[in-house]
Amino acid sequence: MSLIQVSEASILVKKSVASIYRHIKQGKVSSQIDHDGNKVVDISELQRFYGTVDNHDKENVSQQESNDSRDRITDLTRHIRNLEETVSDLRTRLDKSENERGLVLRLLSDQRVDDPPTKKKNSKKKGKRGKRGKKK
Repeated sequence: MSLIQVSEASILVKKSVASIYRHIKQGKVSSQIDHDGNKVVDISELQRFYGTVDNHDKENVSQQESNDSRDRITDLTRHIRNLEETVSDLRTRLDKSENERGLVLRLLSDQRVDDPPTKKKNSKKKGKRGKRGKKK
């Protein structure tokens, strides 16, 4: 019992995927659901309903699916790497932002970072006026 996906079956019997699904829905071709939730068809069922099945095409389909899977894995690996770089960049930005926020809070609460605040001496300037405020 060799189960294949409907897309593979369409290549083997040289029919469209839609035609095979229509025949399944009409009950002309029996199918099953695999562990991933995909409809699968037994090759013997294809031979029963459609006649001869070209197994040489099945090998080509398997090879093509293998190549597609490899390409997909490569793409996903590249995507994961990009996401990891993005996360690293965002963490760096967040750390910098938190440091800047702490600095702003210290400045707002007058907790200076460089030097502690110093008191200015109260110096009165003596003007040209005398005791009563009149000009001399």
